[in-house]
Amino acid sequence: MRRLIGGGGLAVVFLLAGWLLFTGGAGAQTPLPFSISPGNGAFPATQIGGTTLKTFTLTWTSSQSGDLSTFAVAAPFLIYTNDCGTMKFQQTCTLTAGFAPTQAGPATRNLTFDYSVGTEHGTDSIALSGDGVTSQTLPFTVSPGSGEFSDTRVGATSSITFTFGWTSLPGGLSHLSVPAPFAIQKNNCGTISFPSSCSVTVGFTPTELGQATGDLTFSYTAGSQQGTDRIRLSGPSTRCECTRLRARMIGWSVNHGNKIFLALRWKLACARGHSLSCTGRIQWRRDVRRKLAARGLRLVYPRGSARVRRSPSIGITCGATHRQGCSQDLISGVARFQLLGPARLRRHLTISWRFDLVCFSHPKKEKKRALTIRFDGNGKLDLRRSRLGPIVS
Repeated sequence: MRRLIGGGGLAVVFLLAGWLLFTGGAGAQTPLPFSISPGNGAFPATQIGGTTLKTFTLTWTSSQSGDLSTFAVAAPFLIYTNDCGTMKFQQTCTLTAGFAPTQAGPATRNLTFDYSVGTEHGTDSIALSGDGVTSQTLPFTVSPGSGEFSDTRVGATSSITFTFGWTSLPGGLSHLSVPAPFAIQKNNCGTISFPSSCSVTVGFTPTELGQATGDLTFSYTAGSQQGTDRIRLSGPSTRCECTRLRARMIGWSVNHGNKIFLALRWKLACARGHSLSCTGRIQWRRDVRRKLAARGLRLVYPRGSARVRRSPSIGITCGATHRQGCSQDLISGVARFQLLGPARLRRHLTISWRFDLVCFSHPKKEKKRALTIRFDGNGKLDLRRSRLGPIVS
Protein backbone atom coordinates (compact mmCIF):
# COMPACT_ATOMS: atom_id res chain seq x y z
CA MET A 1 0.00 0.00 0.00
CA ARG A 2 1.36 3.38 -0.92
CA ARG A 3 0.58 6.74 0.67
CA LEU A 4 0.94 10.01 -1.20
CA ILE A 5 2.58 13.03 0.34
CA GLY A 6 0.19 15.36 2.18
CA GLY A 7 1.08 18.89 1.11
CA GLY A 8 0.93 21.84 3.54
CA GLY A 9 -1.81 24.42 2.95
CA LEU A 10 -4.27 26.88 4.47
CA ALA A 11 -7.70 25.81 5.68
CA VAL A 12 -10.19 28.46 6.80
CA VAL A 13 -13.70 27.70 8.12
CA PHE A 14 -16.46 30.31 8.16
CA LEU A 15 -19.91 29.94 9.69
CA LEU A 16 -22.19 32.20 7.77
CA ALA A 17 -25.98 32.17 7.93
CA GLY A 18 -26.13 28.51 8.82
CA TRP A 19 -23.72 27.51 6.04
CA LEU A 20 -20.34 25.87 6.62
CA LEU A 21 -17.81 27.31 4.16
CA PHE A 22 -14.40 25.52 3.60
CA THR A 23 -11.58 27.20 1.70
CA GLY A 24 -7.79 26.67 1.30
CA GLY A 25 -5.20 24.11 -0.02
CA ALA A 26 -5.51 21.23 2.46
CA GLY A 27 -5.66 17.79 0.76
CA ALA A 28 -3.43 18.58 -2.24
CA GLN A 29 -1.44 15.45 -3.32
CA THR A 30 2.03 14.94 -4.85
CA PRO A 31 3.22 11.72 -6.64
CA LEU A 32 5.94 9.55 -5.08
CA PRO A 33 9.49 10.77 -5.73
CA PHE A 34 10.80 7.29 -6.66
CA SER A 35 9.95 4.09 -8.54
CA ILE A 36 10.47 0.46 -7.46
CA SER A 37 11.42 -2.52 -9.65
CA PRO A 38 10.25 -5.21 -9.65
CA GLY A 39 6.83 -4.21 -8.47
CA ASN A 40 6.04 -7.80 -7.46
CA GLY A 41 7.32 -8.97 -4.09
CA ALA A 42 6.36 -12.64 -4.52
CA PHE A 43 9.04 -15.15 -3.47
CA PRO A 44 9.26 -18.70 -4.86
CA ALA A 45 8.27 -21.63 -2.64
CA THR A 46 11.00 -22.01 -0.03
CA GLN A 47 11.93 -24.98 2.11
CA ILE A 48 11.42 -24.54 5.87
CA GLY A 49 14.83 -23.65 7.27
CA GLY A 50 16.00 -22.21 3.98
CA THR A 51 16.11 -18.62 2.76
CA THR A 52 15.29 -17.13 -0.63
CA LEU A 53 16.49 -13.62 -1.52
CA LYS A 54 14.99 -11.02 -3.82
CA THR A 55 16.45 -7.62 -4.78
CA PHE A 56 14.43 -4.46 -5.40
CA THR A 57 15.86 -1.43 -7.19
CA LEU A 58 14.62 2.02 -6.17
CA THR A 59 15.16 4.89 -8.63
CA TRP A 60 14.80 8.51 -7.49
CA THR A 61 12.54 10.36 -9.94
CA SER A 62 12.18 13.71 -8.22
CA SER A 63 14.27 16.69 -9.32
CA GLN A 64 14.70 17.52 -5.62
CA SER A 65 17.08 15.59 -3.40
CA GLY A 66 15.57 13.39 -0.74
CA ASP A 67 16.05 10.46 1.56
CA LEU A 68 14.96 6.82 1.98
CA SER A 69 15.20 5.38 5.48
CA THR A 70 13.69 3.32 8.34
CA PHE A 71 13.19 0.06 6.40
CA ALA A 72 11.43 -2.65 8.42
CA VAL A 73 9.60 -5.96 7.89
CA ALA A 74 8.30 -8.68 10.20
CA ALA A 75 9.25 -12.37 10.17
CA PRO A 76 9.30 -14.69 8.31
CA PHE A 77 10.67 -11.99 5.99
CA LEU A 78 13.88 -10.09 6.60
CA ILE A 79 16.00 -7.28 5.20
CA TYR A 80 19.26 -8.79 3.98
CA THR A 81 21.06 -5.76 2.50
CA ASN A 82 20.12 -2.11 1.98
CA ASP A 83 22.25 0.68 0.54
CA CYS A 84 19.53 3.33 0.29
CA GLY A 85 19.89 6.72 1.97
CA THR A 86 20.31 10.21 0.57
CA MET A 87 19.03 10.24 -3.02
CA LYS A 88 19.45 12.55 -6.01
CA PHE A 89 17.64 12.72 -9.35
CA GLN A 90 18.00 9.46 -11.34
CA GLN A 91 20.14 7.88 -8.60
CA THR A 92 19.40 4.24 -7.75
CA CYS A 93 19.80 2.10 -4.65
CA THR A 94 19.06 -1.54 -3.90
CA LEU A 95 17.22 -3.37 -1.17
CA THR A 96 17.51 -7.15 -0.79
CA ALA A 97 14.77 -8.86 1.18
CA GLY A 98 14.68 -12.48 2.27
CA PHE A 99 11.98 -15.07 2.92
CA ALA A 100 12.93 -17.56 5.65
CA PRO A 101 9.86 -19.66 6.53
CA THR A 102 9.71 -21.48 9.86
CA GLN A 103 6.45 -23.27 9.12
CA ALA A 104 4.54 -24.54 6.11
CA GLY A 105 1.94 -22.38 4.43
CA PRO A 106 1.57 -18.95 2.87
CA ALA A 107 2.91 -15.79 4.48
CA THR A 108 2.37 -12.11 3.63
CA ARG A 109 3.93 -8.99 5.14
CA ASN A 110 4.55 -5.36 4.19
CA LEU A 111 8.09 -4.06 4.05
CA THR A 112 7.75 -0.42 5.12
CA PHE A 113 10.06 2.56 4.83
CA ASP A 114 10.06 6.35 5.16
CA TYR A 115 10.99 8.89 2.53
CA SER A 116 11.39 12.62 2.37
CA VAL A 117 11.76 15.11 -0.45
CA GLY A 118 12.39 18.74 0.35
CA THR A 119 10.32 19.59 3.45
CA GLU A 120 7.70 16.89 2.81
CA HIS A 121 7.67 13.43 4.38
CA GLY A 122 5.81 10.17 3.80
CA THR A 123 5.83 6.41 4.09
CA ASP A 124 5.49 3.60 1.59
CA SER A 125 5.52 -0.20 1.59
CA ILE A 126 6.29 -3.20 -0.61
CA ALA A 127 3.91 -6.15 -0.31
CA LEU A 128 5.86 -9.42 0.20
CA SER A 129 4.47 -12.95 -0.09
CA GLY A 130 5.84 -16.47 -0.02
CA ASP A 131 4.93 -20.09 0.61
CA GLY A 132 6.85 -22.25 3.10
CA VAL A 133 7.10 -25.93 2.07
CA THR A 134 8.47 -29.10 3.65
CA SER A 135 9.86 -30.50 0.37
CA GLN A 136 13.40 -29.77 -0.80
CA THR A 137 13.97 -26.47 -2.59
CA LEU A 138 17.36 -25.46 -3.94
CA PRO A 139 19.30 -22.27 -3.13
CA PHE A 140 20.22 -21.82 -6.78
CA THR A 141 18.99 -22.08 -10.34
CA VAL A 142 20.92 -24.11 -12.91
CA SER A 143 21.03 -23.90 -16.70
CA PRO A 144 20.82 -26.15 -18.60
CA GLY A 145 18.76 -28.34 -16.30
CA SER A 146 20.09 -31.58 -17.79
CA GLY A 147 23.26 -32.69 -19.54
CA GLU A 148 22.34 -34.13 -22.94
CA PHE A 149 25.55 -34.37 -24.97
CA SER A 150 25.64 -34.48 -28.74
CA ASP A 151 26.67 -37.65 -30.58
CA THR A 152 30.42 -37.94 -29.95
CA ARG A 153 32.81 -40.30 -31.68
CA VAL A 154 34.88 -42.70 -29.63
CA GLY A 155 38.03 -40.97 -28.37
CA ALA A 156 36.72 -37.44 -28.95
CA THR A 157 35.35 -35.11 -26.27
CA SER A 158 32.30 -32.85 -26.13
CA SER A 159 31.50 -30.48 -23.26
CA ILE A 160 28.57 -28.85 -21.48
CA THR A 161 28.87 -25.91 -19.07
CA PHE A 162 26.31 -25.68 -16.26
CA THR A 163 25.71 -22.21 -14.81
CA PHE A 164 24.47 -21.92 -11.22
CA GLY A 165 22.71 -18.68 -10.23
CA TRP A 166 22.71 -18.23 -6.45
CA THR A 167 19.35 -17.21 -4.90
CA SER A 168 19.98 -17.64 -1.17
CA LEU A 169 22.36 -16.88 1.70
CA PRO A 170 26.12 -17.25 1.12
CA GLY A 171 27.16 -20.84 0.55
CA GLY A 172 28.67 -22.97 -2.16
CA LEU A 173 28.92 -26.28 -3.98
CA SER A 174 31.29 -29.09 -3.00
CA HIS A 175 32.02 -32.80 -3.52
CA LEU A 176 31.29 -32.63 -7.24
CA SER A 177 31.71 -35.98 -9.01
CA VAL A 178 30.77 -37.74 -12.24
CA PRO A 179 31.30 -41.33 -13.43
CA ALA A 180 33.34 -42.28 -16.50
CA PRO A 181 33.15 -41.63 -19.43
CA PHE A 182 32.20 -38.19 -18.06
CA ALA A 183 34.72 -35.92 -16.36
CA ILE A 184 34.70 -32.53 -14.62
CA GLN A 185 36.85 -30.23 -16.76
CA LYS A 186 36.41 -26.93 -14.90
CA ASN A 187 34.80 -25.84 -11.63
CA ASN A 188 34.72 -22.34 -10.10
CA CYS A 189 31.83 -23.03 -7.72
CA GLY A 190 33.49 -22.69 -4.33
CA THR A 191 32.03 -20.07 -1.99
CA ILE A 192 29.33 -17.98 -3.65
CA SER A 193 26.90 -15.26 -2.59
CA PHE A 194 23.67 -13.85 -3.96
CA PRO A 195 23.27 -12.68 -6.72
CA SER A 196 26.50 -14.08 -8.22
CA SER A 197 26.76 -17.13 -10.44
CA CYS A 198 29.35 -19.84 -10.98
CA SER A 199 29.89 -22.60 -13.52
CA VAL A 200 30.92 -26.24 -13.84
CA THR A 201 32.04 -27.74 -17.16
CA VAL A 202 31.58 -31.48 -17.73
CA GLY A 203 33.19 -33.38 -20.60
CA PHE A 204 32.02 -36.55 -22.35
CA THR A 205 34.73 -38.82 -23.84
CA PRO A 206 33.20 -42.15 -24.93
CA THR A 207 35.46 -45.18 -24.99
CA GLU A 208 32.97 -47.47 -26.69
CA LEU A 209 29.90 -47.27 -28.86
CA GLY A 210 26.44 -46.94 -27.39
CA GLN A 211 24.59 -44.73 -24.91
CA ALA A 212 26.30 -43.58 -21.71
CA THR A 213 24.42 -42.20 -18.69
CA GLY A 214 25.42 -40.87 -15.31
CA ASP A 215 24.88 -38.07 -12.79
CA LEU A 216 26.76 -34.94 -11.82
CA THR A 217 26.33 -35.14 -8.03
CA PHE A 218 27.26 -32.46 -5.51
CA SER A 219 26.58 -31.07 -2.04
CA TYR A 220 25.46 -27.52 -1.32
CA THR A 221 25.20 -25.17 1.65
CA ALA A 222 23.32 -21.88 1.92
CA GLY A 223 23.45 -20.39 5.40
CA SER A 224 22.21 -23.17 7.67
CA GLN A 225 20.58 -25.01 4.77
CA GLN A 226 22.41 -28.12 3.53
CA GLY A 227 21.62 -30.77 0.96
CA THR A 228 22.66 -32.74 -2.09
CA ASP A 229 21.48 -32.63 -5.67
CA ARG A 230 22.26 -34.20 -9.03
CA ILE A 231 22.06 -33.38 -12.72
CA ARG A 232 21.34 -36.19 -15.15
CA LEU A 233 23.96 -36.78 -17.87
CA SER A 234 23.61 -38.77 -21.09
CA GLY A 235 25.60 -39.05 -24.28
CA PRO A 236 25.57 -41.29 -27.37
CA SER A 237 28.37 -42.56 -29.57
CA THR A 238 26.53 -44.01 -32.55
CA ARG A 239 28.23 -42.77 -35.71
CA CYS A 240 28.92 -45.17 -38.52
CA GLU A 241 32.16 -46.61 -39.74
CA CYS A 242 33.13 -48.07 -43.10
CA THR A 243 34.17 -51.68 -42.67
CA ARG A 244 34.32 -52.96 -46.24
CA LEU A 245 34.74 -51.26 -49.59
CA ARG A 246 34.17 -52.81 -52.97
CA ALA A 247 34.52 -51.64 -56.56
CA ARG A 248 33.43 -54.11 -59.17
CA MET A 249 33.45 -54.12 -62.94
CA ILE A 250 29.93 -55.41 -63.52
CA GLY A 251 29.92 -55.30 -67.30
CA TRP A 252 31.23 -53.91 -70.52
CA SER A 253 29.87 -53.51 -73.98
CA VAL A 254 30.78 -52.10 -77.38
CA ASN A 255 27.95 -50.06 -78.87
CA HIS A 256 27.81 -50.28 -82.68
CA GLY A 257 31.57 -50.35 -82.81
CA ASN A 258 32.02 -46.75 -81.72
CA LYS A 259 31.71 -46.75 -77.92
CA ILE A 260 33.08 -48.86 -75.10
CA PHE A 261 31.12 -48.89 -71.81
CA LEU A 262 32.72 -49.99 -68.57
CA ALA A 263 30.08 -50.30 -65.86
CA LEU A 264 31.33 -49.88 -62.25
CA ARG A 265 29.54 -50.51 -58.99
CA TRP A 266 30.76 -49.35 -55.61
CA LYS A 267 29.59 -50.78 -52.33
CA LEU A 268 30.43 -49.83 -48.75
CA ALA A 269 29.47 -51.97 -45.80
CA CYS A 270 28.99 -49.94 -42.61
CA ALA A 271 28.89 -50.55 -38.89
CA ARG A 272 28.67 -48.36 -35.82
CA GLY A 273 31.86 -46.37 -35.51
CA HIS A 274 33.19 -42.87 -35.92
CA SER A 275 34.11 -42.24 -39.55
CA LEU A 276 32.15 -39.92 -41.76
CA SER A 277 32.76 -41.20 -45.28
CA CYS A 278 34.69 -43.40 -47.65
CA THR A 279 35.62 -42.60 -51.20
CA GLY A 280 36.44 -44.54 -54.32
CA ARG A 281 38.50 -42.80 -57.02
CA ILE A 282 39.47 -43.61 -60.55
CA GLN A 283 42.99 -42.29 -61.08
CA TRP A 284 44.77 -42.23 -64.39
CA ARG A 285 48.50 -42.67 -64.46
CA ARG A 286 48.99 -39.78 -66.80
CA ASP A 287 47.01 -37.15 -68.66
CA VAL A 288 45.30 -39.50 -71.06
CA ARG A 289 42.68 -37.27 -72.66
CA ARG A 290 45.03 -35.59 -75.12
CA LYS A 291 46.93 -38.79 -75.89
CA LEU A 292 43.77 -40.84 -76.35
CA ALA A 293 42.30 -38.26 -78.68
CA ALA A 294 45.32 -38.70 -80.91
CA ARG A 295 44.56 -42.44 -80.99
CA GLY A 296 40.92 -42.03 -81.91
CA LEU A 297 39.42 -42.30 -78.39
CA ARG A 298 37.46 -39.77 -76.33
CA LEU A 299 37.07 -40.29 -72.59
CA VAL A 300 33.59 -39.48 -71.27
CA TYR A 301 33.47 -38.90 -67.52
CA PRO A 302 30.83 -40.66 -65.42
CA ARG A 303 27.69 -38.58 -65.10
CA GLY A 304 27.44 -36.72 -61.78
CA SER A 305 31.04 -37.43 -60.73
CA ALA A 306 33.67 -34.96 -59.62
CA ARG A 307 37.15 -34.84 -61.08
CA VAL A 308 40.16 -35.76 -58.97
CA ARG A 309 43.58 -35.18 -60.56
CA ARG A 310 42.12 -35.08 -64.05
CA SER A 311 40.17 -38.26 -63.46
CA PRO A 312 36.57 -39.11 -62.69
CA SER A 313 35.86 -39.67 -59.00
CA ILE A 314 32.96 -41.27 -57.21
CA GLY A 315 32.56 -40.58 -53.47
CA ILE A 316 30.18 -42.26 -51.05
CA THR A 317 29.11 -41.00 -47.65
CA CYS A 318 29.14 -43.96 -45.36
CA GLY A 319 26.27 -44.98 -43.18
CA ALA A 320 24.05 -42.19 -42.02
CA THR A 321 22.81 -43.22 -38.59
CA HIS A 322 19.30 -44.61 -38.54
CA ARG A 323 17.27 -46.07 -35.73
CA GLN A 324 17.94 -49.48 -37.24
CA GLY A 325 21.70 -48.84 -37.17
CA CYS A 326 24.06 -48.20 -40.03
CA SER A 327 23.13 -48.97 -43.60
CA GLN A 328 24.97 -50.19 -46.67
CA ASP A 329 25.45 -47.72 -49.49
CA LEU A 330 25.60 -48.49 -53.20
CA ILE A 331 26.51 -46.31 -56.11
CA SER A 332 27.06 -47.13 -59.76
CA GLY A 333 28.87 -45.29 -62.47
CA VAL A 334 29.78 -45.81 -66.11
CA ALA A 335 33.08 -44.88 -67.75
CA ARG A 336 32.71 -44.52 -71.50
CA PHE A 337 35.26 -44.42 -74.26
CA GLN A 338 33.98 -43.12 -77.58
CA LEU A 339 35.77 -44.40 -80.67
CA LEU A 340 36.26 -41.45 -82.99
CA GLY A 341 38.68 -42.45 -85.68
CA PRO A 342 39.53 -45.54 -87.72
CA ALA A 343 40.55 -48.72 -85.90
CA ARG A 344 44.13 -48.50 -87.16
CA LEU A 345 44.72 -45.58 -84.79
CA ARG A 346 44.18 -47.94 -81.85
CA ARG A 347 46.52 -50.73 -82.92
CA HIS A 348 48.28 -52.18 -79.84
CA LEU A 349 46.92 -49.38 -77.67
CA THR A 350 46.95 -50.05 -73.93
CA ILE A 351 44.96 -47.91 -71.46
CA SER A 352 45.65 -48.38 -67.76
CA TRP A 353 44.16 -46.73 -64.69
CA ARG A 354 43.70 -47.65 -61.05
CA PHE A 355 41.03 -47.58 -58.39
CA ASP A 356 41.80 -45.98 -55.05
CA LEU A 357 39.51 -47.00 -52.19
CA VAL A 358 40.02 -44.95 -49.04
CA CYS A 359 38.10 -45.04 -45.77
CA PHE A 360 38.64 -41.76 -43.89
CA SER A 361 38.44 -43.35 -40.44
CA HIS A 362 41.47 -45.47 -41.42
CA PRO A 363 43.66 -43.26 -43.64
CA LYS A 364 46.06 -46.11 -44.34
CA LYS A 365 43.28 -48.49 -45.31
CA GLU A 366 43.70 -48.03 -49.02
CA LYS A 367 43.30 -50.51 -51.82
CA LYS A 368 44.77 -49.87 -55.27
CA ARG A 369 44.61 -51.89 -58.39
CA ALA A 370 45.24 -51.09 -62.04
CA LEU A 371 42.72 -52.00 -64.72
CA THR A 372 43.78 -52.28 -68.35
CA ILE A 373 42.12 -52.12 -71.76
CA ARG A 374 44.19 -53.49 -74.64
CA PHE A 375 43.61 -53.34 -78.36
CA ASP A 376 45.02 -55.90 -80.77
CA GLY A 377 46.97 -55.37 -83.96
CA ASN A 378 43.76 -54.67 -85.87
CA GLY A 379 42.67 -51.96 -83.43
CA LYS A 380 39.93 -54.09 -81.90
CA LEU A 381 39.34 -54.64 -78.19
CA ASP A 382 41.43 -57.59 -76.95
CA LEU A 383 39.28 -59.08 -74.21
CA ARG A 384 41.77 -61.86 -73.46
CA ARG A 385 44.62 -59.50 -72.60
CA SER A 386 42.49 -56.77 -70.99
CA ARG A 387 42.25 -56.91 -67.23
CA LEU A 388 38.76 -55.90 -66.14
CA GLY A 389 38.26 -57.92 -62.97
CA PRO A 390 36.73 -56.91 -59.63
CA ILE A 391 38.44 -55.08 -56.82
CA VAL A 392 37.59 -55.88 -53.22
CA SER A 393 39.17 -54.54 -50.05
